[in-house]
Amino acid sequence: MKLLLQLSALALAHAVVGVTLPARSSGPQFDKGQPVDGNGKGAPILCGTNQQVDIANPDNLGRQATDNGIVPNLRGRFSDFKTRLFRGGWLREQVIQDLPQSHDVSAAQQHLSKGAIRELHWHRVAEWGFVYAGSVRISAVDEFGRFQLVTLNYGDIWYFPKGMAHTIQGLEDENEFLLVFDDADFDKIG
Repeated sequence: MKLLLQLSALALAHAVVGVTLPARSSGPQFDKGQPVDGNGKGAPILCGTNQQVDIANPDNLGRQATDNGIVPNLRGRFSDFKTRLFRGGWLREQVIQDLPQSHDVSAAQQHLSKGAIRELHWHRVAEWGFVYAGSVRISAVDEFGRFQLVTLNYGDIWYFPKGMAHTIQGLEDENEFLLVFDDADFDKIG
């Protein structure tokens, strides 16, 4: 039994660490389950998604929607939420408008290509982050001017209290992380 558990753990570790990067292509990749528009916006999803759901819902990957974005979504998979494409990556958010049942927590899944940086910003709520592909450099400064610069790799986490200014930069060719906020509408002003 002990050997079976060790082999299972080894297989799981290999499945998580052995992520293969999708090949880059010059055209739109929505029909292949990737948030890439073919015009320089977006980047491949490395893991943490359900590719069959992404392929079945290309509008959620950033493709031009036909419903004007007003049809509510009551499920909670990132593959079911809209993806915003940026030069150097993409972002999927789940806030209370996307999942009305969630009143106390919201989340985001973000991808940054090498060198791409999430500009200096802060939130009115606390933020937790978990790196699940690649590595990122975070910088943070508090209200007293204390500054911190840290490189985080696969499996590392971070925490920013509410109001702490911070940046996130992708260091490897492809980097992804999960963000969790202690409010259902973390981007709300106020």
